[in-house]
Amino acid sequence: MTNYLQHWVEEVLTPGTPRVRGISQLFFPSYGELAQRYYESPQARAQVLHDTGHFIERRLPRVYAHEHVLK
Repeated sequence: MTNYLQHWVEEVLTPGTPRVRGISQLFFPSYGELAQRYYESPQARAQVLHDTGHFIERRLPRVYAHEHVLK
């Protein structure tokens, strides 16, 4: 991972918006790096999945995107 950002949600702008406390962004240099090196081991993967279930009430969808920088 080359960068990690956290965005905290203090208020929603649209009524009926699902509850969310924040959004995190993880940046990887390529899809291959994300797919092959996100977890350092199978044990680390199992631990992260276990921990995630404790602090996320409902699993929200993940969004995968590509960033294009225009100058």
